[in-house]
Amino acid sequence: MAYANDLILVGDIFSAWHEDNYPEEGKGDAFEIFCSELVMKQWDLSIGDVIQGIVGGGNDGGMDAVYTFLDKELVGIDHRALDRKNARSFEQPKITLVLIQAKQKKGFEEVAIDKVVSSCRAFLDLSKSADDLAVHFNDDVVEQIDIFRRLLRNLAAQIPTVSIEFKFTTLGSTENIYAQISNKAKLLEQDFTSVVSGASGKVSLLGATELLELYRERPKTAFELRVDEASKSGDGLVVLASLRDYFNFLNESEEPTGADGTDGEPKLLSRIFEWNVRDYQGEVAVNKEIRESLVSQESAPFWWKNNGVTIVATRVNLVDKTVSVVDPQVVNGLQTSNTIFETLKDLSNDHPAFGQKILIRILMTDDEDRRDQVIRATNRQTAVTDASLYATETIQRDIEQFLLGADWYYDRRKNFYKNAGKKVSRIVGILSLAQSLMAAGLNRPDDARARPGSVIKKDEVYRSIFDAGIPLELYLWVVESQAAVDRELAAKIQDRATRNNLRFHALTALTTIMAGRTVDSLGSLKAIAKRDNLPNGVDVKLAVVTAQEAFEGYIASCGLRGEAVAKGRDFIGQLNAASLAAADEAASTTSTENEAPA
Repeated sequence: MAYANDLILVGDIFSAWHEDNYPEEGKGDAFEIFCSELVMKQWDLSIGDVIQGIVGGGNDGGMDAVYTFLDKELVGIDHRALDRKNARSFEQPKITLVLIQAKQKKGFEEVAIDKVVSSCRAFLDLSKSADDLAVHFNDDVVEQIDIFRRLLRNLAAQIPTVSIEFKFTTLGSTENIYAQISNKAKLLEQDFTSVVSGASGKVSLLGATELLELYRERPKTAFELRVDEASKSGDGLVVLASLRDYFNFLNESEEPTGADGTDGEPKLLSRIFEWNVRDYQGEVAVNKEIRESLVSQESAPFWWKNNGVTIVATRVNLVDKTVSVVDPQVVNGLQTSNTIFETLKDLSNDHPAFGQKILIRILMTDDEDRRDQVIRATNRQTAVTDASLYATETIQRDIEQFLLGADWYYDRRKNFYKNAGKKVSRIVGILSLAQSLMAAGLNRPDDARARPGSVIKKDEVYRSIFDAGIPLELYLWVVESQAAVDRELAAKIQDRATRNNLRFHALTALTTIMAGRTVDSLGSLKAIAKRDNLPNGVDVKLAVVTAQEAFEGYIASCGLRGEAVAKGRDFIGQLNAASLAAADEAASTTSTENEAPA
């Protein structure tokens, strides 16, 4: 009875989710996104990150989604660790590969796992090149698997901890799994552990009941912090807390690490760091010093030597020695907090470090301007580049407010709108918008496809596309245009890898066709990017056809893989020429129709 009801509920939930978010996708493709979003909840990915890992389609090797993490950070195609020189800065790295298969079937099929076993033996054989893999697997699979393979090789000297997980999701029941399925799962786990010495592998079978449980999980918003001392001033508190209590505050696990010896599996509450301007830097010098001061009992008290942390929250209440904090965000002190957590979780429960103290400022405000002021002020005290503070800029807040008026949710704060329950298909992140701006306004779809992070990393590029002098309606036009292109690609091209390679190039073709010339600056784009001049269906269809035909023709002439062509600059000249020709032909046809006698 329970499973039967869970199956019905999951079906209803998925149907509504599909209709609300990705109606243009077939049920199978939408189910892959749906399951991947649920499975990856524990990693706090944005919907853009989830989509980027979807690889299902023809020649997918039984994989519907692939994600690689370095420590807790999702590794994208231009992550710094994929450069061998930069990889040297990572110490004691942890690499995690997550593979997902999602099937809309009421059971777990042995043949499905057999396919994954066979594919993984090829994927994880480092003697095979990406070109070797591309003979058998689609571009998206090769791209995402190659991230893991390159990371593994680049970080080999640092002796990384390696973990590989396979999540097999269906609408079946996990109560009575056939022995053959369990045996094949164990075989796959053994293959994972044999990738490198010391690697671990895990296969998880998730059915309708497990998917329903994942869907019902909602981010916790209220937390309690026990303190030793507290001083209140206005809407803020300054507190001194033991590291044991702060560790428990940071620990997402149900069971705290307490004085009575109870010890759940510690898991850092990573989402409370989403508004911090830095990523955790791992074993860099300053964090080594923090770790040393934690475990050393001969130095001065920890809180004397550490600046502590700053937390902003929408509501704060102090009762006796317990502070209730609603919607907390650690906006300064990420390195300290992560190092405390990573150090204490490996220490015995009675280690003296748990008795050390930490200074914490807790500020209550639901005013975004005030929050941004705090973030900028507290991070100006240390060396942080302006690129790390972009999310707090006026232009970013203005774009957010303008897009809200058109029912788009600009996620300048990662997962803010996703956690608020907004439709994921209407959420646009800063990086996603930046990629579309590069394609639409800078004639750089290759960089948008291959080097998306360069927009945020290079200040001069960022300033050229996010500027107070650019009309806000231009940003809305680009968002709407990219959405229109994506819908047309989904309707016209079944292969997801091809759609992924073409989405930015088709947007470049669209702006060229509508402008009647190559657009290489946002100043030029302003002429057409107006709210009352959104692209019509005819222009979008023409742009997609033009980009696809030029793309396929170039591949046929050069013999390169589609991924290499999409990421390369050489193809752009041919794309522009084809788009200009299409624009001329469309203008000529329109002129002829207008001149025709009534």
